[in-house]
Amino acid sequence: MIDFSSYFAEWGIGREITAVVLFVVFSILIEVVFKIILKTGRHFAKKTKHRLDDEILNIMSKKTKYLSIVIGAYLAVYIVYGNIVVLGKALYDWFLIALLVAAGSLIIKLIEAGLDFYMLYIAPKTDSSIDDEIIPMAKRLIVTSLYIIIIIIVLSQLGIDISPLIAGLGIGGLAVGLALQDTLSNFFSGLHIIADRPIKAGDYIRIENKGIEGYVKEINWRTSRILALGNKLVIIPNKDLANSIIINYDEPSKETGHLVTFGVAYGSDINKVYKVIEKVMKQLEKEGLIIVNERFKPWWRIDELGDFSINFKAGFTVPHYTKRFAAQKRFLELLYKELSKAKIDIPFPTQTIYLKRGK
Repeated sequence: MIDFSSYFAEWGIGREITAVVLFVVFSILIEVVFKIILKTGRHFAKKTKHRLDDEILNIMSKKTKYLSIVIGAYLAVYIVYGNIVVLGKALYDWFLIALLVAAGSLIIKLIEAGLDFYMLYIAPKTDSSIDDEIIPMAKRLIVTSLYIIIIIIVLSQLGIDISPLIAGLGIGGLAVGLALQDTLSNFFSGLHIIADRPIKAGDYIRIENKGIEGYVKEINWRTSRILALGNKLVIIPNKDLANSIIINYDEPSKETGHLVTFGVAYGSDINKVYKVIEKVMKQLEKEGLIIVNERFKPWWRIDELGDFSINFKAGFTVPHYTKRFAAQKRFLELLYKELSKAKIDIPFPTQTIYLKRGK
């Protein structure tokens, strides 16, 4: 090994300054080498259509600065002082630990970049939306697990006996598991919802026992978010959601049947009422409020002879469950107008009271 310190000593420069000078020189040289390699990589990355390789190179560009410092410091100290012992560990061991931290951090960032790329560019093109929901949860789990593994390996390299730590983690994990039963229950319920797929983001649902109705915004690892009527965000634990009766208005299709009831006065011509309903249905179809085809056809019928009116039921199909109120409103407006034109009365509740005069 070349003794650089002896050369610097001839000029009146001590070991400390020698180490600093070598550190600066080696760090710059190593960073230049990395930049040349990355520049070559970017040249080839420009020829690809996706941005994953560009993101990888950006991450590596940030991490190479740290690697340049670590390698430069190791070489400078090793050349000047040799494999000295610092805090009970050899210089080479400290170098390996630093490299382990750098490599582990780089791997984690690359995994995150790969998962983000999948979510942005690949998941939207797949037929199933399960990956859109499970990848964010998997990302958190993988990253957390990798950080824990790196910490355990570093402690092991430092000579710290991790057996008690692992045993403690086991006991602590049991205690935490008991303390976080609800959280874990919500987590596994979220996985069950994503796997079983009774609902997905974008579906319009009603949670019967909660009286909550709205669009599913997100299904996260612990809670789900429902955008309810009135533009209110409802956050419900996955455990409660999994144990509820859910009506999904977007499955098996978005088209939804709707029922309207009304009554006319006794003595009205039933055939005239049918013609009025038919005319109203045609107008609703013309306005695009209802769907009429071979599969979905409007219908109407006399339903019962009530206490003070002849009651009818009419049904039609709307493009989506949320469109039912607009269609019903227009149906009733047109119905009232056409019944009035046809001089068909819509009765109101009446009672006949018979008075008996006493003797």
